[in-house]
Amino acid sequence: MSGNASYLSAQPGFLQGPQRKAAPPANWFQRFWSEQITHPAKIWGNVSVAWSISFFALGILFVRKAGHVLAPVF
Repeated sequence: MSGNASYLSAQPGFLQGPQRKAAPPANWFQRFWSEQITHPAKIWGNVSVAWSISFFALGILFVRKAGHVLAPVF
């Protein structure tokens, strides 16, 4: 067995292919989702907006379904 043909002579990274940049999403919605919604710089602002809207909607739902609990009965 020759020294060059041995599996021990493999160079680092020989199992990994060349690093390629991921192709941009072709669909406009996928591009919008990746650039505006799940982008690391914008994710916390989006989470804050989603939390605020859900809290507001739950408040309205509570007042409409159980608003009589809030008003005192004389």
